[in-house]
Amino acid sequence: MEPKKFLDVRCSAYLKEIDFFADAFDTQKEIWVEIGFGSGRHLLHQAKKNPHVQFIGLEIHKPSIEQVLKQCELQSIDNIFVIDYDARQFMEFLSSNSVGRIFVHFPVPWDKKPHRRVFSAAFIEEALRVLHVNATLELRTDSDAYFSFAFEQMMHLSRADVHVKKNAALEITSKYEDRWRKMEKDIYDVILRNEQASPDKERIGRLAFDFHVDFAQVREAFEEILRRGEGFFVHFEELFTIDEHSGLIRLSFGANERNEKCYIFIDHATMRYLPERVLDTKSNRAAHTLIEEWFHGIRH
Repeated sequence: MEPKKFLDVRCSAYLKEIDFFADAFDTQKEIWVEIGFGSGRHLLHQAKKNPHVQFIGLEIHKPSIEQVLKQCELQSIDNIFVIDYDARQFMEFLSSNSVGRIFVHFPVPWDKKPHRRVFSAAFIEEALRVLHVNATLELRTDSDAYFSFAFEQMMHLSRADVHVKKNAALEITSKYEDRWRKMEKDIYDVILRNEQASPDKERIGRLAFDFHVDFAQVREAFEEILRRGEGFFVHFEELFTIDEHSGLIRLSFGANERNEKCYIFIDHATMRYLPERVLDTKSNRAAHTLIEEWFHGIRH
């Protein structure tokens, strides 16, 4: 039997790294975002139906990514960008008032680990920032618990224009929805409409140190440390000595759901992250502050 042939996703013009959205992404088109596109039926359908819209599809399941990228190539769909990234952090990279619709269709319910859900107060706040006036955040789920949870989060807003539908029919359905309908499960839509414009937000930059610590002090004080904050952590893992005046600290830090793994290089004159592309997201900034506090604490 001939082995399956997979698209080399690294060569696809549709697949983007997060640096693209931090540095180069700019479009005059309205943006629509689909979080967790799965088989891609809905994403591909919407992109073909709305060629004037720039779509961004987020997914972490590699076979699903390959499938959608292949369909984009085969069907010559040129208004989709795909990224393998956590949706809860990705929203920070979008400009305020730039998005028309955000689709979250059949997210994993995470009933036993609700902190892993896409929906949270922080996520809704970021969604409202990126949505323009009258744009919508649209949840579709078969989970009673997820429906109740998301609706409750929306009701915590000081004002909210929320619409709820039950067992509404869509033009296109996913294979999961087909399965749920055969099982006669109820399907809920919760649609939050944004009512006000948000202030502009600067592009996310890179984190860097604006001070220096002598490597001898680092070597004397270093030990493996794990520190946690609200939604983020810092783990000082290991120290590597190059010579008397220089070395590397290996560490991981950032958001609990997606974090950075890198080094801090220190010599007689400089102190910097390696690689030098640590993005200044909210969670990375909070972790970076803890790292700076540790360095300030060992200086003498």
